[in-house]
Amino acid sequence: MANVTFYHQSIDNATLSINTLTSDASYPLTNLQDRSKNVYWKAGNANTSGYIQIDLGSARACDYLILGSHNYTNTGVGIALSSCTDGDGLFTPEAWAIGSAGPTYHNYVSGNVTNWIETFSSVTKRYWRLYPEAMGAATYQQIATIFLGTKFEHSVNWSYGSGRLEYQWGVQVGETTGGIRRRQKNHDERKIWQYTFEWIDETHHDNILSWAQSVYGNWYPFFMGDEYFASGTDLCYVALANSAINFSHIKYQLYHNPIRLEEEL
Repeated sequence: MANVTFYHQSIDNATLSINTLTSDASYPLTNLQDRSKNVYWKAGNANTSGYIQIDLGSARACDYLILGSHNYTNTGVGIALSSCTDGDGLFTPEAWAIGSAGPTYHNYVSGNVTNWIETFSSVTKRYWRLYPEAMGAATYQQIATIFLGTKFEHSVNWSYGSGRLEYQWGVQVGETTGGIRRRQKNHDERKIWQYTFEWIDETHHDNILSWAQSVYGNWYPFFMGDEYFASGTDLCYVALANSAINFSHIKYQLYHNPIRLEEEL
């Protein structure tokens, strides 16, 4: 059983370019950078492979790639991911994190539906290339968001006695002066998680704080793998429920830390 893991680093401030592939004018590359699961990049030419180059601005350690809300369904096609020290047209030497030279693609499997996650040995590079393989005639590659970085796996699991899982349906109830009620459903089912990490040490405290600073509290949503995480179907897209994060001091350099997360619909 794996500990709770946060996949919180995306490509928000990266510089993106594209080769061979093109972008639909209504679905530009910048849509990959807004962390919205409902706003897409879409290829502008069907049945064409190529690459999206990602310049992170400086070298970053990366050990995972997530394609959020993609449209791959064919187990005969896939993706590849490479990195390089420089971003010139030659892109050499090109090191492969997913797939291999050619490129040889790593194929989609059913567990990658909706959110496709691949993990790999950590590589620290500034320049990356994502190769989304052509999907066939009249089928255009489509991806809502790309996450690329280093995951944060909590060093201990949360306290099962204090954990909570809620479900909300966004129902708003109003009432007239005569007592007649009206109901309005603002959204579909939303899950809410409450974790408490107990007796955590200073290192775990610092790691949680570093993660919270990277997403600016509840500013940025991110992907979470729960303890039953096995594939992209199990990833949850969440954000902190409020802008604050707190630590209760239990004794010197030991803390309790409650984290409340809401599903992003």
